[in-house]
Amino acid sequence: MESILDYMSGGIPGGIYILFFVLLAIQLIFINFNKSGLVSKKDSRKRRFIFSLSVILIYFILWYTFRPPAPRIRVIVLPSIENNKFKLTPNSIRFPELIDRSAFNNQGDRYLIHRWPWLYKVVGQDSVNNYQTWFSIAKRMSPGIIIESTVKEDGSLDITIHNYNSQKEEPLRISGTSFILLNKINEKLDLFDNSIKKIDEIPHTYLQAKLALLSGEYDEVDTLLEKYTDVPSVELRAAALVRKGRMKKIDREKAKYTKIENPDLNKAKKLLFTLINKREDSPETAFLLGRIAQYEEKFEDANTFLKKALAEDLYNSRIYYALSFLLSSRLKELEFDRRDQILEKALYFDPGFRNAVMELSQHYYNSSSGSPSSAGIIKAIATINRYLQIKPDDPFVLSSFASIKMKIQKLDEALVIFKELKKRFPRDSNTYYNVGSVYFYKKEYRKALNNFLQAIEIDQNIDAFLMAGLTYRQIGNNDSALYYYRERIKRKTGDDDFYAVEAMKGIRSILQESETKNEN
Repeated sequence: MESILDYMSGGIPGGIYILFFVLLAIQLIFINFNKSGLVSKKDSRKRRFIFSLSVILIYFILWYTFRPPAPRIRVIVLPSIENNKFKLTPNSIRFPELIDRSAFNNQGDRYLIHRWPWLYKVVGQDSVNNYQTWFSIAKRMSPGIIIESTVKEDGSLDITIHNYNSQKEEPLRISGTSFILLNKINEKLDLFDNSIKKIDEIPHTYLQAKLALLSGEYDEVDTLLEKYTDVPSVELRAAALVRKGRMKKIDREKAKYTKIENPDLNKAKKLLFTLINKREDSPETAFLLGRIAQYEEKFEDANTFLKKALAEDLYNSRIYYALSFLLSSRLKELEFDRRDQILEKALYFDPGFRNAVMELSQHYYNSSSGSPSSAGIIKAIATINRYLQIKPDDPFVLSSFASIKMKIQKLDEALVIFKELKKRFPRDSNTYYNVGSVYFYKKEYRKALNNFLQAIEIDQNIDAFLMAGLTYRQIGNNDSALYYYRERIKRKTGDDDFYAVEAMKGIRSILQESETKNEN
């Protein structure tokens, strides 16, 4: 609905609302003139019609001049069902992968092909073999079209096309081999911008490796594709190495004085630069090199590679997300004035992109005054709510949502969410820490302390040490407060460790108070 109203506004912020306001004003003005006797009833109706028609005509001219492109129709292709059963296998993702490859730089202005790995991330590892979860989440993304497929014994496919933009109630059903089906789908929907070129058969091992990548089995990807030299396989190997390498934390202080090697990233760079030297690189090559450069804090290289990737792959939400970490001045070349604009673009292409939701809501919160009625808070909550309509049980986003609620002093609402998360994840120390934090701000210190101590018991949650110290301080147990402050300082992560600094302040406060008492 929001995208439709934006389209009707024709590129003018709030344009459709301004039109309605002006039309209403014209009606009220001439009604008032009529009642006051300045204009006759007949003349009033005539002038109202003329003025209203003139305003609508002017608006239409402006709309036609500045109109944005019509909202794209989202197309989601689900993994295939085999032998009347569903399990995510290389064969079940073959057709969605084929659609993704056919759509690359071949989408017209009408459709937006939703890449199947993005949907995989929303479905989650625990539910990838539940077809109903795939379909339900796809439906909650408000697509115009959902394409289902069933693999038959001879390897051909039965396709069912649900067109939610059509008045026809019955889904469209067609059958055939993969490549024939691509052409049939294109004939029915005009899905692609140009005719479809014959695509080479996708190797079973490649599809197996892609599933391994999505499930986080990075070493398995490298093993499966080690002997493959085709571009997609080399890039997939590099992607696994990049993800594995970026998981390693860098000691930034140590890195100032000595070069720290990251074997996984070095291996990925070697693979990617081999493609560049052979002039076989694709946007994925540039994207991966951009992510490596960001990790290594080589921001000039990151800027170059990521912008190159975007120029060749305009519909990739992950590229927009990566670009959002560059300085705002670097984004102006892409016609983005602020970070939130590029994150919104990432979410336009993939509304189920959790990381972009978290970053955008945090950006809105940081830009707010902290008041529940401020524009930033309203936008942050709206961003999270849109995502929760797609995946209402996402623990990370729910936790972020509750944190915002806590920061704007809606403590009871935050507590309800955190308590539910604690039931779902009884061995997650962060849930206990969060529940304890809410109780702390509610000044229910005994309940807060129990949760902080439980968080410490589970896995030595380092920030719970500080909060336990603060809580003991509130209930007057300075000896215990000193103990937990000191334990937090022992776990200091660096010079910019805010919680360790607060623990040091707590120790000084207790010692100064003790000295004052002794002097008296």
